[in-house]
Amino acid sequence: MQKIVWYVRGPRDCAVSIFNTYFAKGHLYTTDFEAIAELYALHEEALKYWQKSFPGQFYVQSYESMVASPETEVRDLLKYCGLPMEEACLNFHQRDNSVHTASMTQVRKPINSDLVACCQRYQSYQPALDNALKRHGILTQTS
Repeated sequence: MQKIVWYVRGPRDCAVSIFNTYFAKGHLYTTDFEAIAELYALHEEALKYWQKSFPGQFYVQSYESMVASPETEVRDLLKYCGLPMEEACLNFHQRDNSVHTASMTQVRKPINSDLVACCQRYQSYQPALDNALKRHGILTQTS
């Protein structure tokens, strides 16, 4: 049986993070909340489709849960994957290998809550972002 790990993050924080990250050419959607919201909605639809198609093969990992309780979440993830717990999994930030991703500075820090609720720092974005997310069925009145 295949095992698939699907990582999710709250829609507002995810959208603000994408919007504020400089990506290489070909990622024009990252500067448009409407496009980001549409892709987030497609992401949710894809997850539901694949979970239904391959029940029991998905481990959905929440960014917010990982930040709140890293050791527990890492242990659970490794258990799902059939791998032993190793301290290096929690101390990834101490490695000296090169990293060439948009998060290259973040991987040099331990897991932290700096980016949880980051959308609150960008109140001027909030109305446009929330409207886009609502139009795509991501946010409701109770979100």
